Amino acid sequence: MKKASKDSKGMNAHFVELDSMSDIARNVSVFGDTTRPIFSVKDKGQYMLMSPGIRVGGTRIVFTVLTKRNGSILSYTPAMGGASERIDIINSINPDMHNHNTQNIPIIELEENPFNTGKDDPKVVCVRAKDYSSMVKSIIGRSLENETIGKIYSFAGNGKRYIGSFNIIEEDDEEKVLCYAEIKEKEKFPFYCYDYKNDRLAPTSAFGEPTYYYVRVINLAKPFSFFKA
Repeated sequence: MKKASKDSKGMNAHFVELDSMSDIARNVSVFGDTTRPIFSVKDKGQYMLMSPGIRVGGTRIVFTVLTKRNGSILSYTPAMGGASERIDIINSINPDMHNHNTQNIPIIELEENPFNTGKDDPKVVCVRAKDYSSMVKSIIGRSLENETIGKIYSFAGNGKRYIGSFNIIEEDDEEKVLCYAEIKEKEKFPFYCYDYKNDRLAPTSAFGEPTYYYVRVINLAKPFSFFKA
């Protein structure tokens, strides 16, 4: 992985690889009028897309994915109305393909990686929850307060699949808590949907039904290195 130059004064980073470009798109998308940019740096003939996350002490968790494509926009449209999820790297927006649910995420290409690779794992305490649904509902409650669509991370390990969030139990910047729980599903999926009328929670690939609440699921390529089940 390409590191920052010796003269860089950038923050130390703990790099976490995501499963796909769709996951890095969901990581920054809030399905509103604005979205955070993704950063790109050339790395051994490929481009490493980077999405900076939470800070733990002097370390920033940076979510990454590698691609051979280069461009200025990551265009992402979730699966809706029978259509499949669509993702592409483009240089301009085609009005004929405009969809109000499409997230056109700016990609800012950098000449060098501004982050230094941290030597040690960030200080994260792992706390297990008994019921994963209560975690997801908590994320939904938070998102309603902020008028955004919340997110939760998903990863596999030891033949099981887990979800985890840093926003369930909040600490200061020096130490974070990853609250996690085992889920029934073994395969990756992009969203949770919650039918509040029937108190029913389920994974889904589709998005946009107005009678449901949604949570973005960000799939990791492998578990957090600091994860302890």
